[in-house]
Amino acid sequence: MVLANIQDLSLTDPYFASIWEAIDDLSLPLLVHPPDPPGADLMDMSRYDLSWSVGFMSDATLCFARMIFDGFLDLHPNIKLIASQGGVTLPYLVGRFDKGHEVELPSIRKIKAPPSAYLKRIWYDCIISTADALNYLVKIVGVDRVLYGTDYPHWVHDMAGSWTQGRNANATSGRHSGRERADAVRSVGTFQPHPTLTPVSAARVAKIVRSAYRCGWRALLRLSSKATIFL
Repeated sequence: MVLANIQDLSLTDPYFASIWEAIDDLSLPLLVHPPDPPGADLMDMSRYDLSWSVGFMSDATLCFARMIFDGFLDLHPNIKLIASQGGVTLPYLVGRFDKGHEVELPSIRKIKAPPSAYLKRIWYDCIISTADALNYLVKIVGVDRVLYGTDYPHWVHDMAGSWTQGRNANATSGRHSGRERADAVRSVGTFQPHPTLTPVSAARVAKIVRSAYRCGWRALLRLSSKATIFL
């Protein structure tokens, strides 16, 4: 798991390049979860808890939009990225993404296909809270790209509701979810923070990623006070 921004840095920032290379080499799944977006306090998002309902959505959308348009998925084709919160607003902006790509200057484009094609290379959890929105996500990316999620142990979690909506979306699609989806979920473990770990360099993280995976270890690396990578 990684946050959608790390101390206001985009995940596509060159600082993290060696980490992504290590994860791509190992074909690992990685859940991207949004934090409060940069400037949340200036936008008064704490009132009515809008940082959770609105801020998370905007930050994760911006994160994945950057990844798509930066060519991140072409550069790292083996990473199984999982977008939390049902892909936030990605499925509903797909038309605008494709239109923007269509009119963009060729000299600026970095991707090999329309943005909509990259949405089908990402995995999504089913934490959307409404059946209609989940069914639309399935329509855009396919049921085999949608995973079971609950938001547990956050106080807004809804295990029963997510399970029911996930089953209904799968039934509505007319086919069962693929084996690869289950394999991706099983590859992601459950981990506990360790309070004594200290920040390390990106190169060091990449080295430990490879070592931990080869040895079957579970590692928790604290990149900063706000960012953690789970393996």
